[in-house]
Amino acid sequence: MTAAEREQRQLAPVKTGLYVKSESGLQLKHRKVRRLVTKMRAAMPWLADADLPACRAWAELELLGARAFAELELNGLTNESGEPRRLLAEFRQLRTAHLAYERDLGHDAGRTHESPRR
Repeated sequence: MTAAEREQRQLAPVKTGLYVKSESGLQLKHRKVRRLVTKMRAAMPWLADADLPACRAWAELELLGARAFAELELNGLTNESGEPRRLLAEFRQLRTAHLAYERDLGHDAGRTHESPRR
């Protein structure tokens, strides 16, 4: 099997982008995560260097949640037999974890200029 055939097989079943394994797909995801973390640090000046792993995890969940939402919007919430899609439960779990990271990082939609109490 050639390298091009292997890459095609890796990319063919990918529909949502949640399970990307190719090198180019992973590099793109990493760039988006870095960009979001940079924006977070500018918007939330109270974040310390020790918060960076949590910021990265938040950004990853943000991207995965957006992809899952787009897939659910495109294909609907239910399958052909009227049952909820499995991705719906995974989306809910992604958002639950995402909100937990937001709380831990001190992100609050109503707070614009104050740093959180630590």
